[in-house]
Amino acid sequence: MMGSSAFNSIVASSKCEFGIAHKPRDNEHQQSPAQVFFEDVWQKQPAIFHDVRSDDQSSIISLDWDDIATMLQHCRSSADSADPPLFFQNGIPITDPHTIYNANPFSAYLDGCSIIVNHADFHHQKIAGLCDNLQQTFPHAYANAYLTPASIQYPFTKEQVGKYGNEVDSTVLDGGLCFNNKEMVLSPGDVLYLPRGYVHEASCEDEPSFHITVALATHDWCLSVLLSDAVRQTLDQAPQFRRALPIGPSEEYERTTTDHLSLKQQLDEAMSIIQNKVDALVLEDNIRAKYQMHNTQASDQRKKLHASVKSKKRKSNEGCVGPNAASSLTLNSSIRVSTPEERSCAITEGAGLTVREENLEAIMKVLSKLKSDPGLSVGVKDLRGIVDSSDEISGSHLCDFTLLSFAKVCVELGALAVVDANI
Repeated sequence: MMGSSAFNSIVASSKCEFGIAHKPRDNEHQQSPAQVFFEDVWQKQPAIFHDVRSDDQSSIISLDWDDIATMLQHCRSSADSADPPLFFQNGIPITDPHTIYNANPFSAYLDGCSIIVNHADFHHQKIAGLCDNLQQTFPHAYANAYLTPASIQYPFTKEQVGKYGNEVDSTVLDGGLCFNNKEMVLSPGDVLYLPRGYVHEASCEDEPSFHITVALATHDWCLSVLLSDAVRQTLDQAPQFRRALPIGPSEEYERTTTDHLSLKQQLDEAMSIIQNKVDALVLEDNIRAKYQMHNTQASDQRKKLHASVKSKKRKSNEGCVGPNAASSLTLNSSIRVSTPEERSCAITEGAGLTVREENLEAIMKVLSKLKSDPGLSVGVKDLRGIVDSSDEISGSHLCDFTLLSFAKVCVELGALAVVDANI
Protein backbone atom coordinates (compact mmCIF):
# COMPACT_ATOMS: atom_id res chain seq x y z
CA MET A 1 0.00 0.00 0.00
CA MET A 2 1.17 3.52 -0.72
CA GLY A 3 2.06 5.63 2.30
CA SER A 4 3.39 9.17 2.43
CA SER A 5 6.83 8.09 1.21
CA ALA A 6 5.36 6.47 -1.91
CA PHE A 7 3.21 9.53 -2.59
CA ASN A 8 6.39 11.56 -2.23
CA SER A 9 8.17 9.39 -4.80
CA ILE A 10 5.32 9.81 -7.27
CA VAL A 11 5.38 13.59 -6.93
CA ALA A 12 9.17 13.47 -7.15
CA SER A 13 9.00 11.60 -10.47
CA SER A 14 6.88 14.37 -12.00
CA LYS A 15 7.71 17.84 -13.25
CA CYS A 16 5.37 20.33 -11.59
CA GLU A 17 4.03 23.28 -13.55
CA PHE A 18 2.34 25.74 -11.21
CA GLY A 19 -0.88 27.40 -12.30
CA ILE A 20 0.01 30.63 -10.52
CA ALA A 21 3.43 32.27 -10.50
CA HIS A 22 5.50 30.47 -7.88
CA LYS A 23 8.35 32.01 -5.95
CA PRO A 24 10.46 29.30 -4.28
CA ARG A 25 10.71 29.56 -0.51
CA ASP A 26 14.05 29.66 1.28
CA ASN A 27 13.53 26.23 2.85
CA GLU A 28 11.89 24.59 -0.18
CA HIS A 29 15.05 22.73 -1.17
CA GLN A 30 15.08 21.10 2.26
CA GLN A 31 11.56 19.70 1.90
CA SER A 32 10.38 16.54 0.21
CA PRO A 33 8.31 16.91 -2.98
CA ALA A 34 5.21 15.86 -1.03
CA GLN A 35 5.87 18.56 1.56
CA VAL A 36 6.21 21.14 -1.23
CA PHE A 37 2.90 19.93 -2.66
CA PHE A 38 1.04 20.38 0.62
CA GLU A 39 2.78 23.68 1.35
CA ASP A 40 2.40 25.41 -2.03
CA VAL A 41 -0.28 23.57 -4.07
CA TRP A 42 -2.81 21.68 -1.94
CA GLN A 43 -6.08 23.70 -1.81
CA LYS A 44 -4.17 26.80 -2.99
CA GLN A 45 -3.64 26.72 -6.76
CA PRO A 46 -3.90 24.52 -9.88
CA ALA A 47 -0.85 22.59 -11.00
CA ILE A 48 0.05 20.07 -13.68
CA PHE A 49 2.35 17.19 -12.84
CA HIS A 50 3.96 16.04 -16.08
CA ASP A 51 5.01 12.41 -16.13
CA VAL A 52 8.76 12.31 -16.77
CA ARG A 53 9.34 8.61 -16.11
CA SER A 54 10.86 6.51 -18.87
CA ASP A 55 8.88 3.80 -20.61
CA ASP A 56 10.55 1.04 -18.58
CA GLN A 57 9.42 2.56 -15.27
CA SER A 58 6.08 1.57 -13.79
CA SER A 59 3.54 4.37 -13.41
CA ILE A 60 0.93 4.72 -10.70
CA ILE A 61 -1.75 3.52 -13.13
CA SER A 62 -1.71 2.43 -16.77
CA LEU A 63 -4.92 1.59 -18.64
CA ASP A 64 -5.34 0.44 -22.22
CA TRP A 65 -8.54 0.26 -24.29
CA ASP A 66 -9.20 -3.31 -23.15
CA ASP A 67 -9.05 -2.12 -19.52
CA ILE A 68 -11.56 0.62 -20.31
CA ALA A 69 -13.83 -1.89 -22.01
CA THR A 70 -13.59 -4.14 -18.94
CA MET A 71 -14.59 -1.23 -16.70
CA LEU A 72 -17.61 -0.37 -18.89
CA GLN A 73 -18.66 -4.02 -19.09
CA HIS A 74 -18.51 -4.43 -15.29
CA CYS A 75 -20.40 -1.19 -14.72
CA ARG A 76 -23.09 -2.29 -17.16
CA SER A 77 -23.50 -5.82 -15.82
CA SER A 78 -22.90 -5.34 -12.10
CA ALA A 79 -26.14 -6.28 -10.37
CA ASP A 80 -25.40 -4.16 -7.32
CA SER A 81 -24.14 -1.13 -9.23
CA ALA A 82 -25.86 2.01 -7.95
CA ASP A 83 -24.18 4.05 -10.68
CA PRO A 84 -24.80 2.66 -14.18
CA PRO A 85 -22.83 4.36 -16.97
CA LEU A 86 -24.27 7.72 -18.04
CA PHE A 87 -24.51 8.66 -21.71
CA PHE A 88 -24.32 12.19 -23.12
CA GLN A 89 -24.65 13.29 -26.73
CA ASN A 90 -23.77 16.86 -27.69
CA GLY A 91 -23.79 17.71 -23.99
CA ILE A 92 -27.36 16.44 -23.52
CA PRO A 93 -28.00 13.43 -21.25
CA ILE A 94 -29.61 10.34 -22.76
CA THR A 95 -32.58 9.88 -20.45
CA ASP A 96 -33.69 6.49 -21.78
CA PRO A 97 -30.52 4.53 -22.57
CA HIS A 98 -32.33 1.17 -22.35
CA THR A 99 -34.64 1.94 -25.26
CA ILE A 100 -32.06 3.65 -27.44
CA TYR A 101 -28.94 1.57 -26.75
CA ASN A 102 -30.12 -1.35 -24.62
CA ALA A 103 -27.99 0.33 -21.93
CA ASN A 104 -24.92 -0.82 -23.89
CA PRO A 105 -22.05 1.68 -23.51
CA PHE A 106 -20.36 0.35 -26.65
CA SER A 107 -23.47 1.06 -28.73
CA ALA A 108 -23.65 4.53 -27.24
CA TYR A 109 -19.98 5.22 -27.97
CA LEU A 110 -20.39 4.14 -31.61
CA ASP A 111 -23.22 6.66 -31.90
CA GLY A 112 -20.96 9.47 -30.69
CA CYS A 113 -21.93 9.51 -27.02
CA SER A 114 -19.59 10.47 -24.23
CA ILE A 115 -19.74 8.13 -21.26
CA ILE A 116 -19.36 8.83 -17.55
CA VAL A 117 -18.74 6.10 -15.00
CA ASN A 118 -19.23 7.32 -11.44
CA HIS A 119 -17.24 5.47 -8.79
CA ALA A 120 -15.03 3.89 -11.42
CA ASP A 121 -12.98 2.54 -8.50
CA PHE A 122 -15.78 0.01 -7.98
CA HIS A 123 -15.51 -1.23 -11.57
CA HIS A 124 -11.83 -1.76 -12.35
CA GLN A 125 -9.07 -3.19 -10.19
CA LYS A 126 -6.40 -0.73 -11.28
CA ILE A 127 -8.57 2.27 -10.46
CA ALA A 128 -9.54 0.65 -7.15
CA GLY A 129 -5.85 0.20 -6.37
CA LEU A 130 -5.18 3.85 -7.21
CA CYS A 131 -7.81 5.06 -4.73
CA ASP A 132 -6.71 2.56 -2.07
CA ASN A 133 -3.18 3.87 -2.45
CA LEU A 134 -4.18 7.52 -2.27
CA GLN A 135 -6.11 6.83 0.91
CA GLN A 136 -2.81 6.06 2.58
CA THR A 137 -2.02 9.77 2.24
CA PHE A 138 -5.40 11.48 1.96
CA PRO A 139 -8.42 10.74 4.18
CA HIS A 140 -10.68 9.55 1.37
CA ALA A 141 -10.54 9.16 -2.40
CA TYR A 142 -12.86 7.96 -5.14
CA ALA A 143 -12.74 8.16 -8.94
CA ASN A 144 -15.06 9.02 -11.81
CA ALA A 145 -14.12 8.15 -15.39
CA TYR A 146 -14.90 10.08 -18.58
CA LEU A 147 -14.69 8.65 -22.08
CA THR A 148 -15.19 10.98 -25.05
CA PRO A 149 -15.04 10.17 -28.78
CA ALA A 150 -12.74 12.19 -31.01
CA SER A 151 -13.83 15.71 -32.05
CA ILE A 152 -16.50 16.03 -29.35
CA GLN A 153 -16.42 18.72 -26.69
CA TYR A 154 -16.55 18.08 -22.96
CA PRO A 155 -17.10 18.49 -20.00
CA PHE A 156 -20.88 18.59 -19.94
CA THR A 157 -22.88 21.51 -18.67
CA LYS A 158 -25.10 19.08 -16.77
CA GLU A 159 -22.09 17.82 -14.81
CA GLN A 160 -19.97 20.91 -14.16
CA VAL A 161 -20.08 24.51 -12.94
CA GLY A 162 -22.85 26.39 -14.71
CA LYS A 163 -25.11 23.33 -14.94
CA TYR A 164 -28.87 23.61 -15.51
CA GLY A 165 -28.41 26.85 -17.41
CA ASN A 166 -26.95 28.80 -14.48
CA GLU A 167 -24.24 31.24 -15.48
CA VAL A 168 -20.82 31.01 -13.87
CA ASP A 169 -20.62 33.95 -11.48
CA SER A 170 -18.37 36.62 -12.99
CA THR A 171 -16.43 36.89 -9.72
CA VAL A 172 -15.17 33.35 -10.29
CA LEU A 173 -13.39 34.54 -13.43
CA ASP A 174 -12.09 37.86 -12.08
CA GLY A 175 -8.74 36.35 -11.21
CA GLY A 176 -7.86 35.70 -14.84
CA LEU A 177 -6.45 32.54 -16.38
CA CYS A 178 -3.88 30.27 -14.81
CA PHE A 179 -0.73 28.88 -16.44
CA ASN A 180 0.14 32.28 -17.95
CA ASN A 181 -3.07 32.30 -19.98
CA LYS A 182 -1.87 29.31 -22.00
CA GLU A 183 -4.02 26.48 -23.30
CA MET A 184 -2.57 23.38 -21.68
CA VAL A 185 -2.29 19.97 -23.33
CA LEU A 186 -2.29 16.88 -21.11
CA SER A 187 -0.43 13.80 -22.28
CA PRO A 188 -0.88 10.23 -21.01
CA GLY A 189 0.40 10.02 -17.45
CA ASP A 190 -0.02 13.74 -16.70
CA VAL A 191 -2.10 14.86 -13.73
CA LEU A 192 -3.97 18.16 -13.46
CA TYR A 193 -4.69 19.22 -9.90
CA LEU A 194 -7.60 21.65 -9.44
CA PRO A 195 -8.65 22.95 -6.03
CA ARG A 196 -12.35 23.70 -5.56
CA GLY A 197 -13.25 27.17 -6.75
CA TYR A 198 -11.31 26.88 -10.01
CA VAL A 199 -13.17 26.26 -13.27
CA HIS A 200 -11.84 24.61 -16.38
CA GLU A 201 -12.99 23.70 -19.88
CA ALA A 202 -11.61 20.69 -21.70
CA SER A 203 -11.89 19.32 -25.22
CA CYS A 204 -10.49 16.51 -27.34
CA GLU A 205 -9.84 16.86 -31.04
CA ASP A 206 -8.47 14.21 -33.40
CA GLU A 207 -8.28 11.36 -30.91
CA PRO A 208 -10.66 9.96 -28.29
CA SER A 209 -10.05 10.99 -24.71
CA PHE A 210 -10.23 8.98 -21.53
CA HIS A 211 -9.46 10.55 -18.19
CA ILE A 212 -10.04 9.76 -14.54
CA THR A 213 -11.07 12.42 -12.07
CA VAL A 214 -9.99 11.53 -8.54
CA ALA A 215 -11.99 13.33 -5.86
CA LEU A 216 -10.09 13.96 -2.64
CA ALA A 217 -11.82 14.90 0.60
CA THR A 218 -11.97 18.68 1.08
CA HIS A 219 -15.12 20.73 1.78
CA ASP A 220 -17.14 17.91 3.35
CA TRP A 221 -14.24 17.20 5.73
CA CYS A 222 -13.60 20.77 6.85
CA LEU A 223 -14.05 21.76 10.50
CA SER A 224 -17.16 23.89 9.96
CA VAL A 225 -19.02 20.96 8.41
CA LEU A 226 -17.81 18.43 10.97
CA LEU A 227 -18.62 20.74 13.89
CA SER A 228 -22.12 21.47 12.62
CA ASP A 229 -22.70 17.73 12.11
CA ALA A 230 -21.67 17.04 15.71
CA VAL A 231 -23.93 19.79 17.05
CA ARG A 232 -26.89 18.51 15.07
CA GLN A 233 -26.34 14.90 16.13
CA THR A 234 -26.18 15.99 19.77
CA LEU A 235 -29.33 18.12 19.69
CA ASP A 236 -31.27 15.59 17.62
CA GLN A 237 -31.10 13.20 20.57
CA ALA A 238 -33.32 15.54 22.65
CA PRO A 239 -36.99 15.48 21.52
CA GLN A 240 -37.62 19.07 22.60
CA PHE A 241 -35.13 20.34 20.04
CA ARG A 242 -37.04 18.66 17.24
CA ARG A 243 -40.06 20.90 17.81
CA ALA A 244 -40.74 23.97 15.68
CA LEU A 245 -39.26 27.08 17.26
CA PRO A 246 -41.63 29.52 19.03
CA ILE A 247 -41.08 32.28 16.50
CA GLY A 248 -43.61 33.49 13.95
CA PRO A 249 -45.62 36.44 12.59
CA SER A 250 -47.89 36.84 15.62
CA GLU A 251 -47.44 37.32 19.35
CA GLU A 252 -49.93 34.53 20.07
CA TYR A 253 -47.65 32.01 18.36
CA GLU A 254 -44.64 33.16 20.33
CA ARG A 255 -46.46 33.33 23.68
CA THR A 256 -44.70 31.27 26.34
CA THR A 257 -46.59 28.37 27.90
CA THR A 258 -45.67 25.75 30.45
CA ASP A 259 -45.03 23.30 27.57
CA HIS A 260 -43.26 25.74 25.32
CA LEU A 261 -40.17 27.59 26.47
CA SER A 262 -39.40 30.93 24.93
CA LEU A 263 -36.95 31.10 22.06
CA LYS A 264 -34.21 32.50 24.31
CA GLN A 265 -34.79 29.79 26.90
CA GLN A 266 -34.54 27.06 24.24
CA LEU A 267 -31.35 28.57 22.85
CA ASP A 268 -29.82 28.81 26.29
CA GLU A 269 -30.67 25.18 26.98
CA ALA A 270 -29.27 24.06 23.63
CA MET A 271 -26.02 25.98 24.13
CA SER A 272 -25.62 24.46 27.57
CA ILE A 273 -25.96 20.94 26.18
CA ILE A 274 -23.53 21.70 23.34
CA GLN A 275 -20.94 23.08 25.75
CA ASN A 276 -21.25 20.03 27.99
CA LYS A 277 -21.32 17.32 25.32
CA VAL A 278 -19.43 18.64 22.29
CA ASP A 279 -15.74 19.03 23.08
CA ALA A 280 -12.52 18.50 21.16
CA LEU A 281 -12.33 14.80 22.03
CA VAL A 282 -15.89 14.19 20.79
CA LEU A 283 -15.14 16.05 17.56
CA GLU A 284 -11.94 14.09 16.98
CA ASP A 285 -13.75 10.80 17.58
CA ASN A 286 -16.50 11.85 15.14
CA ILE A 287 -13.95 12.81 12.50
CA ARG A 288 -12.07 9.53 12.79
CA ALA A 289 -15.32 7.58 12.79
CA LYS A 290 -16.35 9.34 9.58
CA TYR A 291 -13.00 8.51 7.98
CA GLN A 292 -13.40 4.89 9.02
CA MET A 293 -17.00 4.61 7.80
CA HIS A 294 -16.34 6.07 4.35
CA ASN A 295 -13.17 4.12 3.77
CA THR A 296 -14.66 0.85 5.05
CA GLN A 297 -17.65 1.20 2.72
CA ALA A 298 -15.35 1.93 -0.21
CA SER A 299 -13.01 -0.90 0.75
CA ASP A 300 -15.90 -3.39 0.92
CA GLN A 301 -17.03 -2.43 -2.59
CA ARG A 302 -13.49 -2.72 -3.96
CA LYS A 303 -13.07 -6.11 -2.30
CA LYS A 304 -16.23 -7.28 -4.05
CA LEU A 305 -14.68 -6.14 -7.33
CA HIS A 306 -11.45 -8.05 -6.66
CA ALA A 307 -13.43 -11.18 -5.75
CA SER A 308 -15.63 -10.99 -8.85
CA VAL A 309 -12.64 -10.56 -11.16
CA LYS A 310 -10.77 -13.44 -9.53
CA SER A 311 -13.73 -15.79 -9.86
CA LYS A 312 -14.65 -14.82 -13.42
CA LYS A 313 -13.46 -17.38 -15.92
CA ARG A 314 -14.51 -17.90 -19.49
CA LYS A 315 -16.78 -20.93 -19.73
CA SER A 316 -16.68 -23.33 -22.61
CA ASN A 317 -20.40 -22.98 -23.24
CA GLU A 318 -20.35 -19.20 -23.63
CA GLY A 319 -20.39 -19.69 -27.39
CA CYS A 320 -19.11 -17.32 -30.03
CA VAL A 321 -22.06 -14.93 -30.28
CA GLY A 322 -24.26 -13.11 -27.78
CA PRO A 323 -23.60 -10.98 -24.69
CA ASN A 324 -21.24 -13.42 -22.92
CA ALA A 325 -19.04 -13.80 -25.97
CA ALA A 326 -19.04 -10.03 -26.52
CA SER A 327 -18.02 -9.36 -22.91
CA SER A 328 -14.88 -11.49 -23.39
CA LEU A 329 -13.83 -9.75 -26.60
CA THR A 330 -10.53 -7.80 -26.61
CA LEU A 331 -8.50 -5.96 -29.23
CA ASN A 332 -6.43 -9.14 -29.65
CA SER A 333 -9.48 -11.30 -30.31
CA SER A 334 -10.30 -12.53 -33.80
CA ILE A 335 -13.74 -12.27 -35.34
CA ARG A 336 -15.55 -13.48 -38.45
CA VAL A 337 -19.01 -13.23 -39.91
CA SER A 338 -21.45 -15.47 -38.08
CA THR A 339 -23.30 -18.41 -39.59
CA PRO A 340 -27.12 -18.41 -39.88
CA GLU A 341 -27.27 -20.97 -37.06
CA GLU A 342 -25.14 -18.77 -34.79
CA ARG A 343 -27.23 -15.70 -35.56
CA SER A 344 -30.37 -17.56 -34.59
CA CYS A 345 -28.86 -18.31 -31.17
CA ALA A 346 -28.23 -14.65 -30.37
CA ILE A 347 -31.02 -13.22 -28.22
CA THR A 348 -30.99 -9.48 -28.64
CA GLU A 349 -33.09 -6.66 -27.29
CA GLY A 350 -33.44 -3.00 -28.15
CA ALA A 351 -31.89 -1.17 -31.07
CA GLY A 352 -29.36 -2.56 -33.51
CA LEU A 353 -26.13 -1.00 -34.75
CA THR A 354 -26.11 2.81 -34.72
CA VAL A 355 -22.95 4.61 -35.80
CA ARG A 356 -22.09 8.32 -35.73
CA GLU A 357 -22.12 9.93 -39.16
CA GLU A 358 -18.35 10.51 -39.36
CA ASN A 359 -17.67 6.77 -39.05
CA LEU A 360 -20.73 5.28 -40.73
CA GLU A 361 -19.33 4.76 -44.23
CA ALA A 362 -16.02 3.33 -42.98
CA ILE A 363 -17.77 0.95 -40.55
CA MET A 364 -20.14 -0.24 -43.25
CA LYS A 365 -17.17 -0.97 -45.53
CA VAL A 366 -15.54 -3.06 -42.78
CA LEU A 367 -18.78 -4.95 -42.18
CA SER A 368 -19.26 -5.47 -45.93
CA LYS A 369 -15.75 -6.91 -46.29
CA LEU A 370 -16.41 -9.41 -43.50
CA LYS A 371 -19.76 -10.46 -44.92
CA SER A 372 -18.36 -10.85 -48.42
CA ASP A 373 -15.90 -13.52 -47.29
CA PRO A 374 -17.34 -15.98 -44.71
CA GLY A 375 -13.92 -17.60 -44.35
CA LEU A 376 -12.19 -14.36 -43.40
CA SER A 377 -10.97 -14.14 -39.79
CA VAL A 378 -9.53 -10.81 -38.61
CA GLY A 379 -8.14 -9.50 -35.34
CA VAL A 380 -10.22 -6.67 -33.91
CA LYS A 381 -7.25 -4.32 -33.88
CA ASP A 382 -6.60 -5.17 -37.54
CA LEU A 383 -10.10 -4.40 -38.84
CA ARG A 384 -8.95 -1.05 -40.18
CA GLY A 385 -6.55 -2.86 -42.50
CA ILE A 386 -9.22 -4.84 -44.38
CA VAL A 387 -10.46 -1.62 -45.97
CA ASP A 388 -8.40 -0.93 -49.08
CA SER A 389 -6.34 2.23 -48.93
CA SER A 390 -8.35 3.57 -51.86
CA ASP A 391 -11.48 3.08 -49.78
CA GLU A 392 -10.27 5.02 -46.73
CA ILE A 393 -12.90 7.51 -45.66
CA SER A 394 -11.71 11.04 -45.01
CA GLY A 395 -12.95 12.51 -41.75
CA SER A 396 -13.57 9.15 -40.08
CA HIS A 397 -12.30 8.38 -36.58
CA LEU A 398 -11.78 4.62 -36.58
CA CYS A 399 -9.75 4.54 -33.38
CA ASP A 400 -9.03 1.25 -31.63
CA PHE A 401 -11.86 1.74 -29.16
CA THR A 402 -14.32 2.42 -31.99
CA LEU A 403 -13.27 -0.86 -33.61
CA LEU A 404 -13.55 -2.71 -30.29
CA SER A 405 -17.00 -1.22 -29.63
CA PHE A 406 -18.12 -2.13 -33.15
CA ALA A 407 -16.94 -5.73 -32.70
CA LYS A 408 -18.58 -6.07 -29.27
CA VAL A 409 -21.94 -4.75 -30.47
CA CYS A 410 -21.93 -6.94 -33.58
CA VAL A 411 -20.98 -10.07 -31.60
CA GLU A 412 -23.71 -9.34 -29.04
CA LEU A 413 -26.25 -8.89 -31.85
CA GLY A 414 -25.05 -12.09 -33.55
CA ALA A 415 -23.85 -10.45 -36.79
CA LEU A 416 -20.23 -11.39 -36.05
CA ALA A 417 -18.72 -14.29 -34.12
CA VAL A 418 -15.66 -14.67 -31.89
CA VAL A 419 -12.90 -16.91 -33.20
CA ASP A 420 -10.39 -16.49 -30.38
CA ALA A 421 -11.06 -14.31 -27.35
CA ASN A 422 -7.46 -14.61 -26.08
CA ILE A 423 -8.52 -14.62 -22.40
